[in-house]
Amino acid sequence: MAKLTMACDAPELALLKAGAARFGDLEVEIQRVQPRERHKRMAESLAFDICEFSIVDYLNGVERGLPFTAIATFPHRIFRHRDIWVSGGAAVKEPKDLAGKRVGIQSWTNSASVWQRGLLAQDYGVDLASIEWVAESGAHGIGGAKWARIATKPRERTLDQMLASGEIDALMLPRPPELTPEEMARIRRLFPDYSTAEQEYRARSGIFPIMHVMVIKNELLHSNPGIAKIVSHGVQAALDTFMERKRLTSGQSIVWPELNWPEQDKHLGPYPWPAGVEANRKELAVLIEYGVEQGILSRRIAPEELFGAKA
Repeated sequence: MAKLTMACDAPELALLKAGAARFGDLEVEIQRVQPRERHKRMAESLAFDICEFSIVDYLNGVERGLPFTAIATFPHRIFRHRDIWVSGGAAVKEPKDLAGKRVGIQSWTNSASVWQRGLLAQDYGVDLASIEWVAESGAHGIGGAKWARIATKPRERTLDQMLASGEIDALMLPRPPELTPEEMARIRRLFPDYSTAEQEYRARSGIFPIMHVMVIKNELLHSNPGIAKIVSHGVQAALDTFMERKRLTSGQSIVWPELNWPEQDKHLGPYPWPAGVEANRKELAVLIEYGVEQGILSRRIAPEELFGAKA
């Protein structure tokens, strides 16, 4: 078989690029590609044979049929309380104050914003339908949620700038705002002590939010039926080795940098990046529920259906 390309950039998969994980007899070239470019290229042109892909973009396309299929290996997870920002001039002191406000998002189907909207509604009772959502992108899912009021930002402005100037009241992105120090002084996190909020969420819900899943081209799966298992084992081996090295050296947590790895284990347990549907059923079921509520899925599906199997 010709050399295969795998695109990824999750820090949890750093050992793949270092050549510390293998894929049986397969020759796999690891390419480090940033998420937005990677997801776009895979969705639009099947640019890679194997790809770390947005789990919500995958949810958004699974009912229509996609030219690639996910395997139940989840290389990137992160809590998202930390990435909800508010303008200093907005009358937003707690989550419920977001009702009726203007809130910026990367896109309706961005994985981070789906988890963020879900936790705001479920944990804090925020009325999502009362919010005007201002998106970078016009992609709103399958028909968009009927209750959602979604606008697209002006082309000449960034959402970060709009937050600093008070044109929007809050911003939910999968990253911190990119602003000058002066502009950063005009905004703040909705959850200033986000680590505590995230740890309490984990203790209460048992959830470690999934952001990305590994996908493989369907033509490869059809021509090489064993490739899914080989790729799954190789990727999971890289994750497992990464975790074990961190644990053995008491390395810095990649979830909460103020903690070391043993301290992280107290909140997440010793094996927070498991593979397989059953080990991730809670996260997958919650994400599917959010997908239906937010217009990304038209119906509730079994988690197994995401991976090519009808339950």
